[in-house]
Amino acid sequence: MRLVIRIALFGTAMAAAAATLGGCGGGSGEATTPVHVPSLPPEPTAIAHRIGPPRIEPGDQALPASPCQAYGKNGTTTIYIYPDSPGCARVAPGERLRVANDTGIGGFTGAVGVRVRVGDYEMWLGPHQEGLIPAPVQTYLGRGTHSAHTVGGIGPTVLLLPRVCAVRPPAKPGEELCFR
Repeated sequence: MRLVIRIALFGTAMAAAAATLGGCGGGSGEATTPVHVPSLPPEPTAIAHRIGPPRIEPGDQALPASPCQAYGKNGTTTIYIYPDSPGCARVAPGERLRVANDTGIGGFTGAVGVRVRVGDYEMWLGPHQEGLIPAPVQTYLGRGTHSAHTVGGIGPTVLLLPRVCAVRPPAKPGEELCFR
């Protein structure tokens, strides 16, 4: 612990001395220019494309195994692709889905690219990239539980239900998954 504190104090002292002396010139009077290290631009948002003719995938009338996060903000809900466990997101009709590639979190060896298919939309996401399905969710998913199929990560679950819907225990065949 003492070594860490000494190194931190030494580094702070060196930075203060460099600022006082004007950089590496040691006060020689030469003008110094700050060094700018360029950062990588953020990955552009990937836009999903429809595969095949338009269709609505029917949802399962059962609750997901894991709890679902609340609805998104500003009409968009984000689902996350993790390296070790599936997530779940509750989406309302009229919202859009955003998919985030979080395969590099938690100390894993590194993020990887993933291919994601939700309903009849598909996209490829690079490490730490996000993608958007431009259509409202009810145009390709039916009410109920859906799996996002992924290659390269663990696919999350999407629960499509109206906001006024309270979820009930597993519904019997022919019963609704929710009630008001």
